[in-house]
Amino acid sequence: MKAIYCYKFMDTFWKPKDEYFWKLAKLSVNHTKKYYTTVLYADRKTESLFNENGIEFDEFVDMSREFDKVRIHSYCMPKILSMIKQTTPYVVMDLDIILFEKIQPTNSVTFGFKEVDTSIEDSLEAKKWQIPYVEEYYENYYNKFRLNVKDTPVKFDWCVFPNNSLVFVNNPYIVSKTYQTILDMLGEDVFKIPPVYSAQFYEQFLFYNYLKYYNTDVGFVYDKKPPRPHYDKKENDFNHLFSNKFLHLESYHRDEDMHTVIDYLEQQWENEKKLTNKNQTGLI
Repeated sequence: MKAIYCYKFMDTFWKPKDEYFWKLAKLSVNHTKKYYTTVLYADRKTESLFNENGIEFDEFVDMSREFDKVRIHSYCMPKILSMIKQTTPYVVMDLDIILFEKIQPTNSVTFGFKEVDTSIEDSLEAKKWQIPYVEEYYENYYNKFRLNVKDTPVKFDWCVFPNNSLVFVNNPYIVSKTYQTILDMLGEDVFKIPPVYSAQFYEQFLFYNYLKYYNTDVGFVYDKKPPRPHYDKKENDFNHLFSNKFLHLESYHRDEDMHTVIDYLEQQWENEKKLTNKNQTGLI
């Protein structure tokens, strides 16, 4: 199975391309290479930036023409357009995902985790946090795209919201057809309706709901959003990290704890590489 990364770097973005972005990106790709063939779907400028920063993929697919219209508020379109092209099983990943094992789901489509699930939260505090989140990132853009979706036969699920940072696809045909249906329905408004968070509405919300409408076999690696990466600061013990199937370090741009985790994993990788090199040269 191949792991595809789909990107178009833009000059302005709300997450900076700083030191920790590149550290995390390199860790993501290097860890994924242990389990899957890595393929970059990108324009030539993006490919060059990866190369300049020492991030090597097994394969590259030039999507310069297809990604030409992509702007900051339609940042998810490289992933959608690349997924439409697939005809064999694959996993699509963001650069803030670090795998610790080979995951082999049996569902037709398996999301890494549920970003929100209001149906299973039993505490008032949890629900109080989730409702404003759903209103801001999903209901708000449902209203903006209301004319586009007014004739849909789909009955929307307003309880479960998957995260698309890690998606395993055993049935590429239903994924391709589903995303193409969504793009046909939204038309050029995908490229016109700002701001940037409109992307979550069609990349995640519409995608999941249409998959359910088509009776697709959908699953999740984790039923709930994974907890923040845990380690013992006092004891300098990071072993808890490795009990996860994967880490999602989405707040790398503002979270000092995630910086600490990234630095630790980077050192772990370097130590592992040195040991591998010694084994290969017969020095131990």
